[in-house]
Amino acid sequence: MKITLAPAQFGAILAGTALALSSAGAALAAFEKAAADAKLPPLVAPAKAALDAYSKHFADLSTAMLDADKLFDDEMRPQMIEAAKIDNQALASLQADQLATKTTTDVVISSTMTTQEALVAVLLALSALLAVLIGRSIARPVVAMTAAMRQLAAGDKAVEIPGVGRKDEIGEMAGAVEEFKVQAVTKAERDASRALQQAAAR
Repeated sequence: MKITLAPAQFGAILAGTALALSSAGAALAAFEKAAADAKLPPLVAPAKAALDAYSKHFADLSTAMLDADKLFDDEMRPQMIEAAKIDNQALASLQADQLATKTTTDVVISSTMTTQEALVAVLLALSALLAVLIGRSIARPVVAMTAAMRQLAAGDKAVEIPGVGRKDEIGEMAGAVEEFKVQAVTKAERDASRALQQAAAR
């Protein structure tokens, strides 16, 4: 029995998430420049630390997934192929020794192989679904945070920061960006009030 798996799905998801993390790094650099230009308290360091920690966790997850895939190819697949060969040899021997029960034996073997193929198909489907869910849970928050930081760096003080209130690295990044946003809005209001006072004094 030939057994085929689709590990390329993991690679595509990991590559997409790595690209999202790279975009987040670029957006954070723009955010850092905006913070420096605005002469606000340093708020970039927590966000950068959170992004670095998130990137490390993602790298660890990627390594674990690739190691698991390699373990399957190097260890489990050969054993499954060898087991299939042994099963076929046992079947041939059984047919030669018990010709009287050939029909019954064929039915049992056919049912066993069908069950094995069904189990492999279910395993592949579950693996693909798990990979998609993991990829989405990693990539979506990073992409949303990247977009928000870009809008904030472009001067949009009304942008809603996604992830505020979360208890992970994304939440820490969102909290730092939200604090920067509040500081920026406060400064803008203070500058506007000062300008009005100066205009009234004239």
